[in-house]
Amino acid sequence: SDNEDSYLIIVPEASDPSAGKGILLVVADGVGGAVAGKVASQTAVNIIRDVYYHSTETNTALALIEAFQSANRNIFLEAYQNKTLRGMATTCTAAVLKEYAAIIVHIGDSRAYRFREDKLTQLTEDHTIINSLVKGGTVTREAARNHPLRNLILKAMGSHDKIDPDVYYVEIIEHDIIMLCSDGLYSLVNDHEISDTVKSLPLIQAVSMLIKLANERGGKDNITMLLAQHLSSCKE
Repeated sequence: SDNEDSYLIIVPEASDPSAGKGILLVVADGVGGAVAGKVASQTAVNIIRDVYYHSTETNTALALIEAFQSANRNIFLEAYQNKTLRGMATTCTAAVLKEYAAIIVHIGDSRAYRFREDKLTQLTEDHTIINSLVKGGTVTREAARNHPLRNLILKAMGSHDKIDPDVYYVEIIEHDIIMLCSDGLYSLVNDHEISDTVKSLPLIQAVSMLIKLANERGGKDNITMLLAQHLSSCKE
């Protein structure tokens, strides 16, 4: 199947002038048809990388938001100018890892989690109709997993000329793992399974195992997940 997900991991060398800007992880899951979805998600990760690392803004969150706005504008204009790409958009979740914090900017329904001392915590809120219904108490979490509306997103990058992404500051300590993933993973593998796998295997094997599990269960959507452990090298 066509992969409409794009991802990126940038670990600047210590000698690199941009090293102070931290490690960047981005996951984007494109919508709008195979070609358009891939263009949207690829544009998102490339522009976020370029704008974030070249930004003169010293506040990490503001620099990352600036990068999101820039990517959004590009996708929006490209869709407007090219009718084969009309309607394209993408989810996007990015994390900048610094010494004691992860700064996360997020729009759509890809997710960021933190894994600490065997406990997995979802950090981001899905911008979906189904999540609004769950929060409002009209649909249970269990029913939400197979609900017909579960794939409808309320906010995405590229569908409007401006976006209002969520921003999270998350403390990180030694051995914490930050995980980003597209809905292709969490819609088929639940949080307990993710946490049990990450707990019991080295990161690289955990990723392979979870993606294999999602594929065995139908893997009908693209599956992307990134794991980065604090104070060790980034692993994908």
